Amino acid sequence: MKNSFLWNSMIRGYACNGFSLKSLVMCREMLNFGQKPDNFTYLFVLKACGDILIRGIGRKVHALVLVGGFESNIHLVNSLLLMYFTFGELAIVRLLFDKMSLRDLTSWNTVIYGYVKNGEPNDAFLVFDHMRRASGIGDRTTLLALLFACSDLMDSKLISVDIICCVPSATKRYHAPH
Repeated sequence: MKNSFLWNSMIRGYACNGFSLKSLVMCREMLNFGQKPDNFTYLFVLKACGDILIRGIGRKVHALVLVGGFESNIHLVNSLLLMYFTFGELAIVRLLFDKMSLRDLTSWNTVIYGYVKNGEPNDAFLVFDHMRRASGIGDRTTLLALLFACSDLMDSKLISVDIICCVPSATKRYHAPH
């Protein structure tokens, strides 16, 4: 009898190596064998759903996350954010993000980049501004997403000290030594 660690290892292996459909099949087999999914199972299945654009299963997994009491797991919510952005479901993303009691840098970056990828650079900047007020500093990923947002806008003045000063780790290596 396989335990959840072994099932999750197989599901993860498939999901992270381009075999998303196979990872979903493994999840179904896991359920058929009576093994209960856990938060790790859901992480990998959400990734697979986003990778191959399977909304129905993704929504069912979201419901299972809620029923299982995992809605406060920041890693699962971040995965849900990414999956729903992939589906272009911005209203659901906004609801999930607004409900988050705790956000990490991955949460902020996922939402900023998700808005950019969905053609909403102004929303990306609004979230960035909210991030700066709430938690302060971004990273290289934040900077890259904001640069993409700037390229989507016609106003290049948005690339400013405001962005650079909030992402110090992204600019460290470009400063000349003293």
